Amino acid sequence: MSRIVRTLRVLAILGVFTSSAKADVFELADGSKLDGKVLKEDGGFVTIKTLTGTQKLVAADLKSRTPGEADVDRYEKLKAASEQEGQSKSAQVAALLERYQFQKDHLAQFPPEADMAKENQRLLARILKKDPENVVARAEMGDVQWNGQWVKAVDLPRLKQEAENEKRRVDWQTRFGVPIAMVESEHFTLLDNTGDKDLAGRDKLLEKTYDTLKTALGVEQLWKDKALIVTIKSLDPYCKALDGFAAEMNINASIVAAAKDRATGGIWRQSPYAFQMRWPASGVESMWSAIVHNCAHVAVWTLWNSGGKAWEKENPPAWLEEGMGAWTEIAVMGQQISYCMGESAKQPPDKPGGTTDKGPKKKKDPKKNAEAMRESVSQYKERCKDAITSDEFPQLRKFLKYKVGDLGPPEEGGVLALVTWLMQIDAGKFRNLFALLRKGGKKVDDDYWREAYGFQVIEDMETKWRAWTVGEW
Repeated sequence: MSRIVRTLRVLAILGVFTSSAKADVFELADGSKLDGKVLKEDGGFVTIKTLTGTQKLVAADLKSRTPGEADVDRYEKLKAASEQEGQSKSAQVAALLERYQFQKDHLAQFPPEADMAKENQRLLARILKKDPENVVARAEMGDVQWNGQWVKAVDLPRLKQEAENEKRRVDWQTRFGVPIAMVESEHFTLLDNTGDKDLAGRDKLLEKTYDTLKTALGVEQLWKDKALIVTIKSLDPYCKALDGFAAEMNINASIVAAAKDRATGGIWRQSPYAFQMRWPASGVESMWSAIVHNCAHVAVWTLWNSGGKAWEKENPPAWLEEGMGAWTEIAVMGQQISYCMGESAKQPPDKPGGTTDKGPKKKKDPKKNAEAMRESVSQYKERCKDAITSDEFPQLRKFLKYKVGDLGPPEEGGVLALVTWLMQIDAGKFRNLFALLRKGGKKVDDDYWREAYGFQVIEDMETKWRAWTVGEW
C-alpha cells in the first residue's frame, strides 16, 4: 500500500481536521482502544491527548474511530467547574463531588505522578469543610452515623462493644453501690473497687493462670463463658455485695457466714458460673494470690462435675483441688501464701499396721485449725516433711480421700508435695490421671493409679512419694 493510499485511509478514519481538536475513541490495530482528542496529524503520525498524557501514534495503526466527547475533555470541564469562583456552596459541593467521582472512576488512567488517590482525599476534605454532613463524602471517607456522631465504620464494632461494656459496668456499679472499674479478656471479667492502677496487668496474670491450669489438667476449656472476679476495697461493701450474690447463686448460709469472716477474705463458687468475690483482708497482693489459687479450685470443681463420673454426689478430693491451688499459685506467683478451709470428711479410724501403728487422731477443731493454718503459712513444706519423718502423716490411702477441711499445716504441705511429685514424674500421666478420676467407675482406688502411673497399689506409690518428699523436695 502506497504512502498516499495509507494517508487517505487515515484521513478517512480521522475525518477532515480543522484548527480545533476533535474528541474521539480510537480502535488500534492490536484491538485496544484509546479515548482521547486529536491535537494534530503530521507526516503519518497522530498526536492524541488522553487522561494519561499526550501520545504520538503511527497513523497506519489506527483501525477505526468513534466520534464523541473524550474523557480528557470531560475531565477538564469538571475540573474547571469545581474551581469556578462565585458559585453557591451547594453548587460548589456538587461540582466537587462530580469531579471526585470522575477521578475515582478513572483512577487507573491518570499518570502515577498525578497521585489521584491522594488528590481525591483532598477533594473529600474540601467537600466536608463546606458541608460537614455530606453523606456521600462521609461514606467515601469510611464514616457512618452512630449515636449522633460520625465515626469510622471500621471502629463501629469496637465502639458498640465498648458501649455494651460500659452499660454492664454501670449496671454492676449500681448493683454494688460502689465505684467499679471493669476489664475483660477472653476468660475473665474483672470488676474492681480497690482502685487498682494496673487492672489490665491483673487480667493478664489471670489469663496466665488459665493457660497454666488448662495445660496441667489437659483440657481445652476450664469453664464456660467468662469467670467473674470481683474485688472490693473494704469489708462492709463486700458483705453487702455478697448478700446479693448469695441468693442468686444459692449459696449455703454457713458458707456465706464463713465468707464474711475478716480472716477469710472472700469466696469462690463454680456454679451456676465461675465466680470469685474478695476483699484485701491481708493486703492487695495476698488477695491476688488467693484469686490465682482459687482459680484452680473453680476449674477442678467445674471439670469434676462435668466429668461423667459413675458415682453421684462425689466431690474432688482435697489433694487434687487444694494441691492444684497451691501448685498453680507457685507456678504463677512464685510462692504459696494462700490456703482454703472447708468442711471435714467423716474419716474411718486408722487401722493398725501399714505406715503407722498409732491410734486415730482426734477430730480437728475448725477454728483452731484455721488459726494454725494462718500462723504456719510459710512452713507447710517443712511441717509436711517433719510429719512424714516422725510418722505423724496420715496413710496415703486415707489422705487421698481427705476434704479441704481435713487439712492442717502438714497436710497442706502434703497436697502440694503430691501434685508436684506427680507432675515431676510425668505431666502427661498426671493429665491422664485427672481424666480417669473425673470419669470414675473403677472398682477400687488402686485402679486409677495403676492405669495412669503404673503403681500396682497405693502403698507402693506412698513409699516412693514419702522418700521423695523427705529426701528431694
